[in-house]
Amino acid sequence: MNDSFYQASTKKLNIILLGMMGSGKSTVGQFLSQRLFWQFMDADSEIEKFLNKTIQEIFSNEGENFFREQETAFLLNLKERNPQKIILSTGGGMVLKPESRLLLKQLGFNVWLKAFPETIHARLEQNYDRPLLRLGEESISFKDKINTILSQRENLYAQMADLVVEVDELSPDKIAERIINHFEEKTTKNI
Repeated sequence: MNDSFYQASTKKLNIILLGMMGSGKSTVGQFLSQRLFWQFMDADSEIEKFLNKTIQEIFSNEGENFFREQETAFLLNLKERNPQKIILSTGGGMVLKPESRLLLKQLGFNVWLKAFPETIHARLEQNYDRPLLRLGEESISFKDKINTILSQRENLYAQMADLVVEVDELSPDKIAERIINHFEEKTTKNI
């Protein structure tokens, strides 16, 4: 990576990964962190540590609204610390609250990892740790739940994105490379 990347990166201080569960945010975030030598943070993991509960326990015991409030509180706390050079993997629903969307925009360069519903389904079919896919109407198929959640969020991801990367046919390393190349190009123009 050349010096211009590191100079330019101070203009948009962080890279924020958005997208549906199963789109690869945590995996790609770790690749980016290793390539850029930036700190990696997973918002869900940070919230779990703070509350000393799993996401599944939070949803079961406190409900989704409480969890969304915790996401906003996490982002507010992060913004107050004025972080630089972090890669943040968000929860898939972090874009649902307007306050969270505003904070995400203020925190950094937002990248939507866009995956087809079939890709998400294949990646999550055996994952039982996703509360929104496990709660609710039992008569609704797993695939229909994914489609419903995606239809509720897709426009929000699009509105938030400084960059959209379609991930279905790409390895995590290739996704990271595209993000870095685009980020460098965008931020170098702003120096």
